[in-house]
This record gives sequence, structure tokens and C-alpha cells, in this order.
Amino acid sequence: MKKTTLSFLTALVFASLSSAVFAQDGAPNRDQFRARINEQLKASLKCSDEEWSVIQPLLEKVEAKQREAMTSRAFGGGDRTRGGGRGGQSAQSNRPQPPAASGEVTALRTALDSGNSSPEEIKAKLAALRSARKKAADELQQAREDLREVLTPRQEAVFVMTGILD
Repeated sequence: MKKTTLSFLTALVFASLSSAVFAQDGAPNRDQFRARINEQLKASLKCSDEEWSVIQPLLEKVEAKQREAMTSRAFGGGDRTRGGGRGGQSAQSNRPQPPAASGEVTALRTALDSGNSSPEEIKAKLAALRSARKKAADELQQAREDLREVLTPRQEAVFVMTGILD
């Protein structure tokens, strides 16, 4: 049963990707994609329009906090340049700006890249980054709790299966 539900949800996401991501001329249409996902999620939750009007803003907040928490980690490491086809173009130029901890990530990266930073300076910037990441994780947890409070057990289970809740 669990495998069937997970397979259904996976198929749901991939079906949405293939049919809704690209609009005319192959350009991504995020609004259309988001609307299709929301319709399918609402159907999976088996909720009324009234219930959805309560759930949707809380869900959007959780999703935003998840992006912030993941992005603050993703932008914290790795090599800043890539070799090959574009003449060592900076990988940073192709990345979107991180919404959370971007100042702390940038400050630490600058300190590491300068080669002149003292251990105390690096330690302080590292502590600031960790603090920002903890704040983002705490905000995500609070957003999840706010969402969980308005859900039925079945709806909560759907969100756990999709990774929105833990």
C-alpha cells in the first residue's frame, strides 16, 4: 500500500512536469505548473475549497521555508569555477541568489577566498552562518507545525509522503 501511494505521488509529479512545465514555444510557465500541482495536491488531500483556502497559504509558507533552508546549504560550498566549455566561467553567475543566509554565505566565502582572513574572523563568520541556518530551520519547523494544526490525519499523511512534512 505504501509503495503504491508513493508511486502514485511520484507519477503525479512527473505527469505534471511533462504536461504543464512548458507552454507555447517551450518556455517554462511556472504559474500553470503551480496551478496544476495545486489541483492535484488538493485532489489527493480530498479537501473542500474552504479547507484548501486555509491549507494553501500555510503550504506555500512551508514550501518557501524549505527552499530557504535548502538553498542556504546548497550555496555554502563547492568550487566557484568550472572548467570546460565556457572558459572557466564562474558557477556562481549561473545560480539564482539564495533567499536565506545569503549574506552569511557570501561573507564566509569571501573570507575563505581572500586567504588573508584570520582564524578568528573565519570562526565568527562560520558562527553567523550556522546561526542563520538554525534560524531558517526553526522557521521551517514552525511553518510545518502551523500547517499540521489544520490538517486531518489523512491530509497530514499525504504531506508526509510528499516530503512537505516530516
